[in-house]
Amino acid sequence: GTSERGGLSIRAWLPVPVTRAQGTTKEG
Repeated sequence: GTSERGGLSIRAWLPVPVTRAQGTTKEG
């Protein structure tokens, strides 16, 4: 959905540590 796409866009500009933390929380 929109939230999912938004998350991908956010990961594009967010720092690596943050992307990993969010990725682990959402995907995991």
